Amino acid sequence: MAGLILMILSSKLDIVLAAVHSHFQLEKDKQTLRMLRALDNKYVNILAHPSGRLISARSPIQLDLESIFKKAIEKNIFLEINTHGERIDLNAVNCRLAKISRREIRDKYRQPSCGRAR
Repeated sequence: MAGLILMILSSKLDIVLAAVHSHFQLEKDKQTLRMLRALDNKYVNILAHPSGRLISARSPIQLDLESIFKKAIEKNIFLEINTHGERIDLNAVNCRLAKISRREIRDKYRQPSCGRAR
């Protein structure tokens, strides 16, 4: 019932963010699956603070970031790049990884030109 209510409410909103706010200590594969399921929600527009880290309080959650980035690209979901001093979620390395993932997805789904002389 709670899931149905959440879906109904989400369908009425202009922007829906997904974020981890509990169970930070899950194993990498479980946390990744959890995040991928959230990104499969058709109403999600933004993945907020993807690392879940709080510099003075909490280490980043364990995720397969490449899988998360690819899913976000496939679903056209934005990733928050939070530069607040307590977060700094996606560092330069992760931003480059996201860019590489985007290029791989683009190349995979690129359609050949049809009916045009080359």
